[in-house]
Amino acid sequence: MELMQWHFPQPVETLSDVLTFEEPMEHPKFWDCVISLLFQGQINEAIALLKITPDGGELTSFLEKMPLLNNFSGHSLSEFKISWSMWQENCKHNLESANFVIDQSVDILEILCGNLDVFVKYKDLAQTWYHLMTSYLLYTMPTVTVVTLHHQAKDMMGIYKDYLNPLDEILFSAMEFDAHSVLTQCITQFRNNWWLSAHLADILYHAKQLDDTELQYGCSLREYTLLHYASELIFHEDFWSIGMDYFMECKKLGKSYLEIAVPRIPLENKIRL
Repeated sequence: MELMQWHFPQPVETLSDVLTFEEPMEHPKFWDCVISLLFQGQINEAIALLKITPDGGELTSFLEKMPLLNNFSGHSLSEFKISWSMWQENCKHNLESANFVIDQSVDILEILCGNLDVFVKYKDLAQTWYHLMTSYLLYTMPTVTVVTLHHQAKDMMGIYKDYLNPLDEILFSAMEFDAHSVLTQCITQFRNNWWLSAHLADILYHAKQLDDTELQYGCSLREYTLLHYASELIFHEDFWSIGMDYFMECKKLGKSYLEIAVPRIPLENKIRL
């Protein structure tokens, strides 16, 4: 959740604006702010706002009792799951008999119950499918593992199907641990940024997530990206020597590429040798 809070700071910014309002509940973004805070797991901040609402007493009671993993140090994961299940069952039981004054209070309790429909209702507050996914998992599967994350990602991407871009497909491939797909999509989508592809390939290779199998172009995918990045550097008046180092890192074709490139290095760069 910390990543979501850092990447999407709008709820905290709105919170500051709401709190300086003469009547905070009259602020046009009051309820959006409360729900956005809940979506980001900022429970204490949400409680502070809910306390001034007519239904605040009951809602804050649920939130204050919400089990959080970081408060369960010294306890087993099984104990947390049991505590979480009991807490959410209590939320669902109270939802059936709730008699709130304000409609948004029902929505908030439905968020705590993990009802998907209410998350879809407020999906614009989440802005992206991976933000909404993180929020939804917080209230449905707080102990989810990365191994099963791609199943949830696929469902959330379906909700945002009209707003997806190539980066979303790259993120999804990453959640599937498909390093080859991540890299090939980066190459396709960022052809003007071989720095990204080359260094991503190098990281994946050294992390043993990308093998050095020779592909149709006569070298591995890692070497293919390094060759292209080196080819960009070799003709740059300031970075040509760095390009030579990258070529030398390419065991299969680097020397051949370097032999072709060196005679074409601009004269003023050769003098610097």
